Amino acid sequence: MLRKERLDMASKISLLFVAAALFCGCVARTVERQTSLPGEFTRLKSADMDKLKAQSPHLKAHMKDGSLYVFSRWDYTKAGSEISGEAQLFDVSRRAFPSKLYTLGLDSVALLETNVISNSGAAVAMTV
Repeated sequence: MLRKERLDMASKISLLFVAAALFCGCVARTVERQTSLPGEFTRLKSADMDKLKAQSPHLKAHMKDGSLYVFSRWDYTKAGSEISGEAQLFDVSRRAFPSKLYTLGLDSVALLETNVISNSGAAVAMTV
């Protein structure tokens, strides 16, 4: 009888793991990629910029010389002419350099890119 109870318990635990895996697999996320020219970026109001920072902690700055800075934390000057923070630099061949603090003048930036990640509507409904 003890052996049957162990098998029943093992079956229940296995079923629980399968259900958990299926539930986790159903959570869909969407990535909204936004690109903007530096001039558009500087025209954002302070409140809009703060909201963007909260939604998208990562910022990619594509430079006019072809290099790329990927900021893991970033901030902007109140005048909106510079972006600073911790970033990893990739040269034109996309060789990576160690992360460190950088300050970039927006006049040398060709394009800025943010990624806002959010749960899909179905996933949000399932978690409520």
